[in-house]
Amino acid sequence: MSWLDVRLFAGLYSAFTAAVVAVGLGYFFVWSYLGLRLLRQSRTPGTTTPGATTVDDWDVFVLVPCLNEARVIGATVRALLSVGAGRVMVIDDASDDDTSTIAAQAGAGQVQVLRRELPNARLGKGPALNHGLAAVRAEVAERGLDPDRVIICVMDADGRLSDGALKHVLPLFEDARVGGAQVAVQIRRNGRLITRMQDFEFWGLSAISQFGRRSSATVSLGGNGQFTRLSALLSHSTQPWGRCMTEDLELALDLLQAGWKLDTTPKAWVTQQAVDRYRPLIRQRARWFQGHMSCVRHLPGIWRSRRLGGLAVLEMSLYLGVPWVLVLPWSVMFHVGLVQSLLTYRTEGSALLGSTPTVQIVSGVVLYFVSFAPILTSGYLYYKRCLGTQAQIGFLRAIGLAHLLILWNYVAYIACWRALVRLCRKREVWDKTARSVELPSGRAAVALEPVAASNKVSAQKAGE
Repeated sequence: MSWLDVRLFAGLYSAFTAAVVAVGLGYFFVWSYLGLRLLRQSRTPGTTTPGATTVDDWDVFVLVPCLNEARVIGATVRALLSVGAGRVMVIDDASDDDTSTIAAQAGAGQVQVLRRELPNARLGKGPALNHGLAAVRAEVAERGLDPDRVIICVMDADGRLSDGALKHVLPLFEDARVGGAQVAVQIRRNGRLITRMQDFEFWGLSAISQFGRRSSATVSLGGNGQFTRLSALLSHSTQPWGRCMTEDLELALDLLQAGWKLDTTPKAWVTQQAVDRYRPLIRQRARWFQGHMSCVRHLPGIWRSRRLGGLAVLEMSLYLGVPWVLVLPWSVMFHVGLVQSLLTYRTEGSALLGSTPTVQIVSGVVLYFVSFAPILTSGYLYYKRCLGTQAQIGFLRAIGLAHLLILWNYVAYIACWRALVRLCRKREVWDKTARSVELPSGRAAVALEPVAASNKVSAQKAGE
């Protein structure tokens, strides 16, 4: 390779790096600003969720898909009933434990347990939800309910809705164009750093980003605390949830392309358990990344859609490109840049910062604030998100936690590359997340290994 070739390659690499940084920072700062603005507006005295509607104006069906959830399902059912969650249906996907019995006992006759059996069970979360939806459709037809006024809520077996969540979510559907809504997720922590960092992601960064995406009506649906209008689901398919690893994201993309709006509110949320060990956490994130990466096939349909505005198309394209355009490239560029910086500092030393100690200190401070601007912003966002809530955290502590994101990013790096390998090998195996027994009086949760047979649930390949 000639010297000219080396310079050309270096120039192209620098240009690509600059493009990745620009796209990543632009996406982060723009939607974080929009999200923070909505959060501030929601905390202004006198502001309410739009819409003159009450819980009684709607028929709410809650679907809770379960596989070996005996440790948590009882508390979840009781919590759903306590917040007036309407008709609760627990879909037992051929559990080996007492999930069905515990759910029925906790429901005290107010909960319907739908039992699925092998070989038609354990095919993934999507098919289990479709099974529950079939029961909802039958009841809606029998009772003569209006599908436009029927809301389907999807909850994980460890999910807990916030008090009054329904009175804040249901008014969003008074806009006939809204087909779905997603509430923010808060992590129930057990005092460990790994759980706090997950809360930092979910309650801080993801939630603020979701609030910002309200401006483009492209809020992403999640698997916990997901609300959809029955008529919107049926306008897509009688089996709207697919077998994708992220069936929730795929449903959101389908609804958006069909012309429906997706919304959210900062005044309602759902809490869930954290994953308290790193190996299961990486397996979980690899599954999420795999599903996210496979959804890139929706991009041609998004670009061709006449029902989506320019801002919505831009946001959806950026979001779907995150693993491909940001995470994978940055996992390499970060380390290349780190090595280059260390080598440069070793050869040229502190002269890079200036000739005098004063100039060096000032230059170092400026360089720090410029380089760590996303980290500092992330800490500020988490601080503002927690302000005035039970999760409230001090400003300096939030900033300190934000610096740990540099190391926490390795969870995403490893998981994303693992997902890429699985995609290349066409491996579609559902690694079920283990639950923990939550002890009373604020004591730490005790993680228990799930039955081996239920830890990995094979999902049929698309087209089979």
